[in-house]
Amino acid sequence: MPLTEGIGAHHLMSKRDLIDWQWMFLANLTIETPLAILRRHADTVDPAQVSGAENADPVIFSSLMPGMSKNESIYGEWVISEKIGDDSGASLNVVVMDIPESACAPGRYLTFLTTFRSIIESSDQTLNKRKRIERWFDEETWSDVLVWWNGEKEFTNRVIPRFLDHLVAQGIPKKVTDQLDILGIDNRLALTRLMHGKLGIDLRVDLEGCSKKTEEILSTFCIREHLMDIVEGKNVTVSDDDQRKISEQLQDSFIQTIY
Repeated sequence: MPLTEGIGAHHLMSKRDLIDWQWMFLANLTIETPLAILRRHADTVDPAQVSGAENADPVIFSSLMPGMSKNESIYGEWVISEKIGDDSGASLNVVVMDIPESACAPGRYLTFLTTFRSIIESSDQTLNKRKRIERWFDEETWSDVLVWWNGEKEFTNRVIPRFLDHLVAQGIPKKVTDQLDILGIDNRLALTRLMHGKLGIDLRVDLEGCSKKTEEILSTFCIREHLMDIVEGKNVTVSDDDQRKISEQLQDSFIQTIY
């Protein structure tokens, strides 16, 4: 089993030919854990492959811990473990998970997270990521994992919030977003047209509970004015960079996602 403490207890057994040692990277299995760290999980370093470690005991070997990036140190750690043959899957039972083991075995949860993070960290548009996650849930049976987050819909809304839910998280009163929902304001383009008076609505007058501060927060989610001129067909020079920004801002319903 991995030895996270008490290495000195084996000090008397100082010969490497008595016990085979290795460094093992243990990642915390949570939905925030980056894909690179998940792939790093269960990586091992054999002391025989470490220069000068052929005759090292565990205490000496502890000074040869593999290097870690700042990101790795946040989401996992290297520990000295005893070799237990080729099948070292038992190490998965000691990682930190943000769901109880009764919901899903750690090994299966790692598979779930790896697929999930590959979608979240892709360069795809945010709305497309939501669709990809929904299709993935349709193809796989993950109910034992998703029950911890109250089902597929709640999980998806948590990791990639809907536009109006994201506005609430940024400080917009729910009373205001409920009215925006009725008006069909569910993306940045629609919000920008509303804020520019294109829908004939005065936010402070016509939306109950919309304060000056609320209006200021909403304005930060509007599409840039010069990009809106392009969208509306005005005679404006369009650069390649502007084309990219237009594509991003029209299809991406909000600025950032939680995970």
